Amino acid sequence: MNIICGLGLIPFLIVFIKQMKQMKQITCLYKYIPLLVFMNGICYHIIYNDTLFFKIFDILCNIIFIIYINISTENQPYTSVITYFVFLMYYINTYIYSDLIHVLLIQMPLLHLYINADL
Repeated sequence: MNIICGLGLIPFLIVFIKQMKQMKQITCLYKYIPLLVFMNGICYHIIYNDTLFFKIFDILCNIIFIIYINISTENQPYTSVITYFVFLMYYINTYIYSDLIHVLLIQMPLLHLYINADL
């Protein structure tokens, strides 16, 4: 169980709930991304953290969301630069495993990109 990474997912849930209050109907994938990231993250970081299947599933879902936001946003090249930074931090974090690096330099910048995507 990885409590620090799990706690780092709470802002994603807060953003989703805030969006739900602002809109009566959510009709596109973009609006569900924070909820899906939260659910995938809880499954991998908290419930099934030793399972290779959930690790791969979580990584693939996040890559799909990152690609979707990078393609859809007009906030370029800013989004691409931050995305490259996040990928670099992810790569570094595979060698220097740190929950704080994961939360502060991977999860939070990606949430920032989601919030500022202007879709």
